[in-house]
Amino acid sequence: MTENNKYELGCYGDGSFGPYHTMRKVFEIALSEGWPVEITPFDLMDISRDDNLVETINELENNAIDYLNEHCADEDHYWGYENGDFGYWEREEE
Repeated sequence: MTENNKYELGCYGDGSFGPYHTMRKVFEIALSEGWPVEITPFDLMDISRDDNLVETINELENNAIDYLNEHCADEDHYWGYENGDFGYWEREEE
């Protein structure tokens, strides 16, 4: 993980707008940070859905979140979902 001086803590994709809104935010941020992906996720989101395509998009989203956590988060924070919202959150002590 690297030190993050670019992003503030909080919600970047409000879950009340639906899963495709939050997924778009994941892809937008990861792509803007240099996420190396061979297939453009935005192209996939516009194709009619079937089980295999949905699974592929979900895998891409997980890969994008992993990329953000490896390259754009520090050890005290993480990119991910909290209560259906996508954002940059503080890790809670267990």
